[in-house]
Amino acid sequence: MGAYWPFLSDHEIKLLHELDLADESEHRFRPVFIPYTFVLDGERTIHKVYNGWWDMGRPAVEELRMDFRAILSQRPDWEYNKD
Repeated sequence: MGAYWPFLSDHEIKLLHELDLADESEHRFRPVFIPYTFVLDGERTIHKVYNGWWDMGRPAVEELRMDFRAILSQRPDWEYNKD
């Protein structure tokens, strides 16, 4: 099929510290990494960022649908023209 799926891999956990995604305030389980969800457009530009735990910061399916709709509405072929 020829699909290309980029993945971010940071097995040495360097990038998480560089992006300041580590919460050092938790003394027992230090560091705790804050979960983020990035919505990217076709050019891999960040459209929206969600952060948080469980259901208090993660995007709902409806929120992601609306984000993708907003991204797709920027395409020149979004509206149907009879021309």
